[in-house]
Amino acid sequence: MKPWRPKADGQGAFHRPACVRVRGAASRDARRGARGHGRADRAHSRTLWRKFQKEVPEQVVVFRREGEEALRKLLPAQIRSVRELHAMELVNIDGHRCDVFVRWPDGRIIRPTMIAIQDVYSRKFLSWRIAETEDMVTARLVFADLFAKWGIPKALLADNGRAFASKWLTGGAKTRFRFKVRDEDPTGLLTALGIHIHWAKPYRGQSKPIERGFRDLCDALAKHPAFEGAYTGNRPDAKPENYGSKAIDLDTFLRVWNAGMEAHNQRLGRRSEMAMGRLSFDQVFEESYVRAPIGKATEEQLRMALFAADQVRTDRKTGAINLAGNRYWSAELAELAGQPVTVRFDPEQLHAPIHVYDRQGRFLVTAPLWEATGFLDMAAAKKRQRLERDWKKKTKAATDALDLLSADELVARMPEYDEGDAAPTPTVVRPVRHRGNTAAALKPLSQAAEQPLRTPAGEATIDRLARAAERHLRAVD
Repeated sequence: MKPWRPKADGQGAFHRPACVRVRGAASRDARRGARGHGRADRAHSRTLWRKFQKEVPEQVVVFRREGEEALRKLLPAQIRSVRELHAMELVNIDGHRCDVFVRWPDGRIIRPTMIAIQDVYSRKFLSWRIAETEDMVTARLVFADLFAKWGIPKALLADNGRAFASKWLTGGAKTRFRFKVRDEDPTGLLTALGIHIHWAKPYRGQSKPIERGFRDLCDALAKHPAFEGAYTGNRPDAKPENYGSKAIDLDTFLRVWNAGMEAHNQRLGRRSEMAMGRLSFDQVFEESYVRAPIGKATEEQLRMALFAADQVRTDRKTGAINLAGNRYWSAELAELAGQPVTVRFDPEQLHAPIHVYDRQGRFLVTAPLWEATGFLDMAAAKKRQRLERDWKKKTKAATDALDLLSADELVARMPEYDEGDAAPTPTVVRPVRHRGNTAAALKPLSQAAEQPLRTPAGEATIDRLARAAERHLRAVD
C-alpha cells in the first residue's frame, strides 16, 4: 500500500482518502481506550491497518459495515438460460409507475401505472394496460388481453403483490403467500386454467426479467419529446430542470406510450440470449410461436377472465344471491339454497346477469337481476302472478314425474304394530324406604291423635283466638 501524501486542490485545501480518515478516527479511539486501561504503549496506526487487512476477510468487513444485501452482491450473478423454453411457456407480470405527469379526464394530475405481461423466452411485451394504481381489476383485464390475442401460457412468474396474489387470480393455489388460504376460497382465474404460478422473491428485481424491460422504458420512452416538461425523472435526485412545468393529457399519453411499446418490441439488435445481438423481440417470439404448442382460450375462459369473482352464500330459503346491494335469482338457484357458490360479474355493469359457479370452478347457472318494481305497478304484479303460476305448475309436474306414494299408500305398506311379549317379572325385589318429612307424613296416627279436641278448655282457647283475629281485621271495599 502506498503511503498517503496530502494532495492540494484548486483552492489549496488538502484532502485525505476515506480509508485514512477512518483509520485516523479508529487510531484515536484505540489511543483513548489504551489510556483508560493504563497502557501507554501501542502499535502504530499503519501497523494496525496492515494487521487488519491481513487477518480480517473482505466479506466480514462488507457484512459488518454494509449489511446482508451488500454481502449477497459479492457473489456472481446467477446465469439463467431460457434456451429450453419456448414462446408462451412462461410469462411474468409486474407493475411499473411511469415517469410522466398525466392529466386525467377529471382534472387530476398523477403518474399512471402500467401493468404488463412479458414473455420470458423472447422478452417481448405481450399485453399491457394503463391505470391509476396497481390493482387486481386491471391485472385481470391484462390477462384477458393475453388470452384473447396470444393464448394461455403454461406458467407465470410474479411477486406476491396484492394485485397479483389476489383470490380473483390465484384463489385455490396451495403456495399463495398473500392473505389467508382457506379451503372455501373461490377458484381463481389462473388456478382454474391450470397455469402454474412461480413466486419471485420480494424486493429482488433480478428475479423477474420484466424489470430489465422497464429500465429501457425509463431510459427511452419516458423521455419522448412529446413528454417534454412532464418527465419526472427516475429518481428523486434526478429531476429535470423543468420538473412539474407541464402535464400530458391522457389520450396523448396513451397514443405515444402504446406506439413506444410496439417500437420497443420491434427494435433490432437485441442482446438477449435468443436475440444474439441481431434479432428483435418480435422476431424471436414469432419464430418460436409458430412451432410451439399454444393453448387457445375458449369463450367460457375469456368470460372468466373478463369478469370479477367473489364467493357468496345463497339465501337459505329461496337461493337468491345478494351482491353489492342487488339481488339475483333464477329457478335453478332454488336447488342451491344455503350453499356457498362463486359468482362472476362485471363490476362496471352490476345490472347485467351474473354467472354462478361451484367452488371447483364448474359453471352452474346464469342469474338475472331481481329488479325492484313500483308499489302499484300492475304490469309487475301480473308478471309476478305468472311467475307464481309457472312455479307451481313446474313443481307439480316434477312431483308427478317422481311418482311419490300418497299417505294412504304409505300406511298400507307399513307393517302391523306388534305389542310384543309381556314384561318379565323380577325374581329379586329390593325394598325402598321413605326418608325425611315425607316419611313422617306417611306414619300411621294413634287413636288418641285421631280424636278431635272436645274439652271445654280447648273450646275456650279457640274462641279467644277467633276474637283476637276479628279485632285486627279491617274491611276492604
